[in-house]
Amino acid sequence: MARHELSIEHLKKPAHQVIALIITAIEKKVRHQRWLMLLQHHSKLDANTAPLDPEALHDFRVELRRLRVWLAQSRDCVATRRAARSQLRALAKMSNAPRDTEVFLSLLAKIPADTPKLLPATAPPAPNTHPNSHPNPLALIPELAAPLPVLAPRRRKQKSRPFGLWLAQHLRDALHQSDACFNGDEACLHAARIHIKHLRYLIEPFAVMPQMAEAIGVLKSLQTTLGDLHDLFMMRQLLAPSLGAQLIEALNTLTQQPEVKTRQIQQVFNPARDQFICALNWQKTQYQTALNQWQAQESSHRHALNSHINALIDWLTEQPHRAASPSRLIKQADKSPRV
Repeated sequence: MARHELSIEHLKKPAHQVIALIITAIEKKVRHQRWLMLLQHHSKLDANTAPLDPEALHDFRVELRRLRVWLAQSRDCVATRRAARSQLRALAKMSNAPRDTEVFLSLLAKIPADTPKLLPATAPPAPNTHPNSHPNPLALIPELAAPLPVLAPRRRKQKSRPFGLWLAQHLRDALHQSDACFNGDEACLHAARIHIKHLRYLIEPFAVMPQMAEAIGVLKSLQTTLGDLHDLFMMRQLLAPSLGAQLIEALNTLTQQPEVKTRQIQQVFNPARDQFICALNWQKTQYQTALNQWQAQESSHRHALNSHINALIDWLTEQPHRAASPSRLIKQADKSPRV
């Protein structure tokens, strides 16, 4: 994924300057990914057009989340427009249902072929049914087409310290928060995943540096493992609403007939019941297997996370006090269309 790559010299510059540079670069990337997402939406509406990128919605959400993490973490030294931050928060919330639907349907597709499939995978829901039951998640995206706000990052009045010291402190805080979530409690896993994302997004602008790349690899692995667990958890939450939407449609169709026999009602309910039980059992097995694997490796994951991030914090703390070395100027990001 193309983005600005920063050199070691940026660690010694004032934090507000580097943060403004990063926020501006990510903001530009958000606009580009939204443009691609909307293209993807229109390609799905046109049956004669091949889909451009099946991950368009996911990529847009990643960049949007990355931007919001930097805005939240940098509020101590960089100010942005409050209205713009509110709009981005609302945009992130609106994109939740389409993405949850994508993940849900992709998990349904993994259920073995000899297992009865849940209705949403094969039959479209009635109009205005629960959004999580929609067979085409991108059909919900027109709500995301409103103009994106301009953040206009600017320095706060207080004195700005070197970026390396600022980053070290914020990594230390995020590590402390994530470390508290590694306590064997299943309910804390979602919070751990969020804090690990924050750690990753904070250091990714420096991904070209070996010290950073090693830590990013550890964080990516942890994020993937916890993300898979979260997706399986969410599948369980969406099974009932999705099946309910299909049952409502089937029953509405049935009640349009002058006379409804008991056998006809059973023909609607019985297959739905069997499909629901099969899908629920598959989810339970997959989730428990993934959870057992995580719990067996949790201590080693925790050790790897702490050792890599603490080593990175120590290295960062030293950098602003060293003599300047030849700098590698920031790479120009690809021109992205403004939407």
